[in-house]
Amino acid sequence: MLRAPETLAATTLAAKSYETAAHYSAGAYGSTPLMISLAGSSLVLSWSAGTLQQATSVSGPYIDVSGVTGTSLTVPVSNASLKFYRLRY
Repeated sequence: MLRAPETLAATTLAAKSYETAAHYSAGAYGSTPLMISLAGSSLVLSWSAGTLQQATSVSGPYIDVSGVTGTSLTVPVSNASLKFYRLRY
């Protein structure tokens, strides 16, 4: 039994794979699974689950970031080249 309109999301269109992944990720890990903040002259990337990947182009190819232990990575801004990050689940 539905109690409120917001408890149901329905569509007549087929969901794209990235839309399904985004819905799953938001439900499983929260709406902002990859957090980025500035600490002094460094970027801090943190996440709660998954494997951090990086690429030099938004279209990839993405590879796992080596040397990451735990769920955060600090990147000095002075050493940062153009990189794109995502999480692999």
